[in-house]
Amino acid sequence: MFSPLLLTNMSYSKVSLMKFFCQVFLSSFLYSTVIYAGNEIAGESYIQPIQPFVLMKDINRQADAWAICSATWTIMSMLSSKKSDHVVQNYKNLSNGAKAAVAMTFIKPTLVSAEEFNENKYEATVTYATEAMNFLPEAALTSIMADYDLRGTDVWFKNVTKTLKVCTENLEEQQAYIDLWRTLATSGLMKLD
Repeated sequence: MFSPLLLTNMSYSKVSLMKFFCQVFLSSFLYSTVIYAGNEIAGESYIQPIQPFVLMKDINRQADAWAICSATWTIMSMLSSKKSDHVVQNYKNLSNGAKAAVAMTFIKPTLVSAEEFNENKYEATVTYATEAMNFLPEAALTSIMADYDLRGTDVWFKNVTKTLKVCTENLEEQQAYIDLWRTLATSGLMKLD
């Protein structure tokens, strides 16, 4: 049984707390609505292969994974709309963080030593990345919602739940990309409109 007193005696990072609360929500949500096969959640993640996103060698597939997470967090905010405004806002924040990770997936490889730095390539990448952080999650959301229309509620919900688990497992990497985004934005290297 979870006790809020456990939190008072321990120090948790912001990411650990977000991960903890997502897992608590996920666990309670799943136990009441999703069929389990052993300890594994039934359904198939929209993200394939399932691995830490930062280990994906193809930055386009990594950006797609972050975009799917952004869409999944958006879906969770919609499904939670009858709950607390704080819950909804938390999911929206997680979605925005995944959008930043989409952008940073493209930008990070351009951050090289001064001798190798190519300003034109960097600026073109930042321009593309700031567009991709919006259109890739929108495309992912459309695709996931089309799956709902095609497969129905039960299969779709199991797949969204499995995807949510994968996204939750990548929150630390997402936070690392958010921190890098903030560092670039405050350094003057990245101009935001």
